[in-house]
Amino acid sequence: MPDQTSELEIRKQIYSLVEKEPGLTLSKVAETLFISAELARYHLQYLEKYDVLLSTKEEKFRRYFLINKVGIRDKIYFSIFRQEMLLKIVLFILNNPYAKHGEIVIYFHMRTRSLLSYYLKKLIKKGIIQIQSEGNERRYVIQNEMEIIQFLIKYEPYSAIDGINESWIKFTVH
Repeated sequence: MPDQTSELEIRKQIYSLVEKEPGLTLSKVAETLFISAELARYHLQYLEKYDVLLSTKEEKFRRYFLINKVGIRDKIYFSIFRQEMLLKIVLFILNNPYAKHGEIVIYFHMRTRSLLSYYLKKLIKKGIIQIQSEGNERRYVIQNEMEIIQFLIKYEPYSAIDGINESWIKFTVH
């Protein structure tokens, strides 16, 4: 294990990183700071043990946040918007309110409709989108649109994903 000075420095770097980019996973912390996953895990657990950080389990990932800095709803948004395809789908629906299932499939060149259904179910379950039915046609709209836009402006979770800025710029122009 490193000496106490370097341990403190790593913890400061982790704190700053999580403060700047809440909701990062262990692997993203390790990758960003150029340290091993084991070393990142050691320090994240230490910071969690002493109530500096808290983590939430999202499927197979654990996401890290500063204590009392991020609200419950924002944690949900981070768990969604740190997943590239989910973020892209939300940005598409923001740009194209009342989008049909087929339109989304075509836009993202998905091989199967069931793959999109999987993503849409996740977004519906988390309260990000809702279904509007017109006859036997299903359309998708963003639920709490202003709240989501404010979140996207505040945290810019799209900034680390190639091609997302173009979608966001297109959206903000409207």
